[in-house]
Amino acid sequence: MASFKCPKCQAPASGESDFCPQCGARWNVECSKCGKSWRFFYQHKFCPKCGEPVAKQGAKTESAQVKHGKA
Repeated sequence: MASFKCPKCQAPASGESDFCPQCGARWNVECSKCGKSWRFFYQHKFCPKCGEPVAKQGAKTESAQVKHGKA
């Protein structure tokens, strides 16, 4: 698995988990229309399943946490 930095705390991570082991940030972005999810680092501007425009990645990740009771 490729390594990257957490978008919230910048800690190095391997991407094998769904959350940052240092700060707990969720790494999946979820479409508000169809529910399709993907990793934040793909930086899609439109949902790959339904074509819905995607809000700013960081904001979308946070709203997904609240939506699913993970905030």
